[in-house]
Amino acid sequence: MPHPFRRACRARHAGPIVLRAAVLRAAAGLAVLLLASPALGQSFASREATEAEAPAAAIHEEIVVSARLDAAPRRAVGASVTVIDREEIERRHAVTVADLLRTVPGLEVSATGGPGGPVSVFLRGAGSSHTLVLLDGVRLNAATTGAVDFSDLTLDGIERVEVLRGPQSALYGSEALGGVVSLFTRTAAGRQGGAGPAPGVRGTLTAETGSHDLGRLATSLAGAGGRWDWWLAASHHATDGVSRASESLGNRETDPWENTTVAAGAAAELSGGGRADLSLRWLEGDTGLDAFLFGVGPVDDPNYRQQRRGRQAALAVVQPVTGRWTQHLRVGVADETLSTLDPDPEPAFHDSRFDTTVTDLDLRADLALLGGGAFSDTLSVGFAAERREGGQPGAFGEQADLQSVYFENRVDWRDRLHVTVGARHDDHSVFGGETTWRGTAAWRGAPDTPLGHTRLHGSWGTGFKAPTLVDLYYPFYGNPELRPETSESWDLGWEQTFAGGRAVADLTAFASDFEDLINFDLATFLAGNVARARVEGYEASLAWHGGAAWSARASYTRTDSEDLATGELLPRRPRHRGAVTVLFAPLPRWSGSLSAVVVRERIDSDGRPLDDYERLDASLEHRLGERWRPFLRVDNLLGARYEEVAGFTSPGRTARLGVRFRF
Repeated sequence: MPHPFRRACRARHAGPIVLRAAVLRAAAGLAVLLLASPALGQSFASREATEAEAPAAAIHEEIVVSARLDAAPRRAVGASVTVIDREEIERRHAVTVADLLRTVPGLEVSATGGPGGPVSVFLRGAGSSHTLVLLDGVRLNAATTGAVDFSDLTLDGIERVEVLRGPQSALYGSEALGGVVSLFTRTAAGRQGGAGPAPGVRGTLTAETGSHDLGRLATSLAGAGGRWDWWLAASHHATDGVSRASESLGNRETDPWENTTVAAGAAAELSGGGRADLSLRWLEGDTGLDAFLFGVGPVDDPNYRQQRRGRQAALAVVQPVTGRWTQHLRVGVADETLSTLDPDPEPAFHDSRFDTTVTDLDLRADLALLGGGAFSDTLSVGFAAERREGGQPGAFGEQADLQSVYFENRVDWRDRLHVTVGARHDDHSVFGGETTWRGTAAWRGAPDTPLGHTRLHGSWGTGFKAPTLVDLYYPFYGNPELRPETSESWDLGWEQTFAGGRAVADLTAFASDFEDLINFDLATFLAGNVARARVEGYEASLAWHGGAAWSARASYTRTDSEDLATGELLPRRPRHRGAVTVLFAPLPRWSGSLSAVVVRERIDSDGRPLDDYERLDASLEHRLGERWRPFLRVDNLLGARYEEVAGFTSPGRTARLGVRFRF
């Protein structure tokens, strides 16, 4: 007879099962409409065809938002940064942010099992809690652990993703030792990176079905008129998934995943050239987990599951005061409840709940000291305040406050030389103060050289991570005497354009030293600043734009990491990592993408070698008429068998078939 909780789970999942059947029926009905109606209008189609088929002779100049305290063209940025824009997001038909990050140079994604399993990122050899993740400027790093689990972070409403490599604490404070992943929603991206939404109301409806009884429904709306623009995005995703515990060891019980995300935003033009942006996000995730058996590893557990409830809100106001003075105000909050549930009496620790809330305020003034000619000098000064709250009911509940002052000075000369220097002092209510520094430079050669533009770029900086609330206060582990973890890093790169500006090659060397890393101290049996590490390596990349037909980006990263206490590699940081992304449009109205990742030489946290692996993802889309876009995405196209984390399944070949209706 089935376990009572299993019956409850089946009842709970009855709704998603009905949804998946509805999705399947809807997709079939839409496919019939597509075949029966090859053209459903011309005006929208004509505009899209013009946009898709217009030739482009050179790589588009990206506007980077996160690398300085102002938006700047990529050529003016000294730090190493990767930008993934809306076009690439739509072409690749990714669902989660982690799906996109796999092809970013120097960034490793480690998924613990199939869909919905915990997902961590490691940037330039730094730890999973050493990458700051921002959503419209709001910190998503948990106050309890300092890390971000990317498993439920979907791309609903996300317009662009920027990955800034190297320590950025002088800009952003704690957690930015390895770098920053910045996510921008539609109104924020329009304000910072380009033109805002076009007038009128438009939207999309998307239905998908696929492997492992997958069903997904998503919608988005956006509108603009007068001084206002707004957007709304929502999705529900459900799949039976795979066994989270390794299938290669005989585990067969599937672990389902459901995710519902609703995101919205609105923006208003203010008098005097100002603007206010509001963004909101709510998510609910529910996934199956598996148990851990000592001496064996992860094993099937049909009743163990995890629930996540997350809420984020951000309000940003930009207001020019005079021609040389612009004032910025941003307030934000990120709140999450993470619960694990298991009706079985053993093990007792399966039932738990962690609550975490981060609230922050940032006030900044940009002052144009010089400008209007070949030479410009801008100074930004600011104040930030942050409260971190979190705990586990029945175990501990604490808070910590940070207050910060910072500045950045930006000097630009004739679009040839760009230099930034900045510093920040953070005062923490528990451990005291920490000061961090950062400098960057970018020099661009004359455009009439035989090879095209030569650009030299580099950065140097320090970073820190405040002890988390778990580090400080968790019973029988926490230590209120902890110091912050710190890093010092540099990178230096040479970038060269050629082929008439259609191609860009870059080679960047980097190195980082990490001090006072927090780990279990065998002398005190508490958390202690007992670990040190060093990372060095280089990134080589090539981007090529072949006009409207195709574009490609390839990279190789070598990362030599060392735990200075043991001499071993740092866990889950591969020594060799290569990635290729190709966006193509082989025929009119057809487009698609290929993404490949190759990983070599990794170890797990216990020192045992992890699988080398190759992964190829592909998508294909057809524009049929003015509104319909059927598409197919296949992950792990070659069916590679590997484990990103030892003992946990990485799914084999999976496919999603869907259609998007645009109105």
